Amino acid sequence: MGADGGTSAPRPSTWTWWSTTVGGEERLTPEDERLEDVFLKLRILEGVPVASVDRDVASGFLQQGLLRRRDGHLVPTERGMLLLNELVLALAG
Repeated sequence: MGADGGTSAPRPSTWTWWSTTVGGEERLTPEDERLEDVFLKLRILEGVPVASVDRDVASGFLQQGLLRRRDGHLVPTERGMLLLNELVLALAG
């Protein structure tokens, strides 16, 4: 029986919570790819193209001061960065 109470092999004594298997491959669904794309572009302040998101959703965030327009993109404000996860989920949807 493994260290987790299941049938997996026991973990080495040097195992830490950040230990991961190196290599391999992760396949994302189109929805997950969109979510990752929006999250990265907002997080690095590149912004997402205005035309790529729902106008009504974006409008609400603009009015609340969570997003601003810059060169045809929507970029989070300082306040918007504090709520970035919520912005991403709404804009990627």
